[in-house]
Amino acid sequence: MSDTLTIIERVTIQLSRNRHAGIKPGTQRDLATYIDKSPAYVGEILRGSKLGPSGRKYLEKILAYVGIEN
Repeated sequence: MSDTLTIIERVTIQLSRNRHAGIKPGTQRDLATYIDKSPAYVGEILRGSKLGPSGRKYLEKILAYVGIEN
């Protein structure tokens, strides 16, 4: 079993920390607003099902906004 977290787990943890601290981004909706896409699309990117060239670009933007190094 792997000891590393998936991207969606890392982002979820950081969003939870942000919510508790009262800062943004705190939700996938905040991420969606930031990249001007739907929350459903953000979820697909984070789960890895939409990682074509544009999905990867959005993933990098999301990770930078959340404060996670990839």
